[in-house]
Amino acid sequence: MEEAGVLGVHRASRLRCVKAIAPPPPGARFSNYLAPEWHRVIVHGTDARIEIATRGELPIQLIAADYSDGLPPQGAPLARARTAAHGVASGEGDITITMTRLER
Repeated sequence: MEEAGVLGVHRASRLRCVKAIAPPPPGARFSNYLAPEWHRVIVHGTDARIEIATRGELPIQLIAADYSDGLPPQGAPLARARTAAHGVASGEGDITITMTRLER
């Protein structure tokens, strides 16, 4: 898996643009896998800066997540136990997800 970051924005935040590109309206085949009223912005790469603008000074709700390949150092016992049990990582392999929530 390539390094990636995800930014979730609640609809009440009245998102106007991301990186100077207005989000397009959802198409007919759009499926939202998030809770109702949330939107997702995905940035691929190892270094990203996301700038957002809102319509007015309303409260904003964000959830930011970093998806990185591999396990953190604290995952070493898990990896050893998996190896001892002849297990393997599946799908995209081991991924560390770090999330934070911001409400202002």
